[in-house]
Amino acid sequence: MLRLSEYETDRVANLGLRCVLAGLALMTLPFVLPAKLALACGGPGLGFALLGLGVYGVALTKWRSDPGLWMLAAFLVLLLTPVYAYFDFYHLRAILFPGPAGRPKRLDWVQVRCSIELALMFAVLWKQVRFAYSVAVYNWRISGLIRRARKALRERRRQAPTEIFE
Repeated sequence: MLRLSEYETDRVANLGLRCVLAGLALMTLPFVLPAKLALACGGPGLGFALLGLGVYGVALTKWRSDPGLWMLAAFLVLLLTPVYAYFDFYHLRAILFPGPAGRPKRLDWVQVRCSIELALMFAVLWKQVRFAYSVAVYNWRISGLIRRARKALRERRRQAPTEIFE
């Protein structure tokens, strides 16, 4: 199922700052460590995905109370999905076809590690899309309830006599 439960949606929203910090740590790890260790641990792709999930979580934390966040969730998915697709395509192409002229070479441990990282990155990105979809659906419903309640309140005020001033 595409939509997360309300509990899972709250959980992802509450873990937003931790995901941002973990993503930043994984993205900077290859640049801080020595060259041989940096190749062994990798992490920029998964770090980028975790950073994105954290940004979604931090931005959409008040999805239960703020009536317009469904538009932000939809906008983020429409804006960032092509960026992730571009990033993933070139990352996958560099892993699977590193030889000259895009010829595949024998499988080695670096490619296996990068493939595992790519699978984890796809899992995080899938969670991100599910989270944004869930926020958009739930917040759309909440926005409709708030809109109808405000309309009913305006109608009641219009119809109610002003007995205080009479």
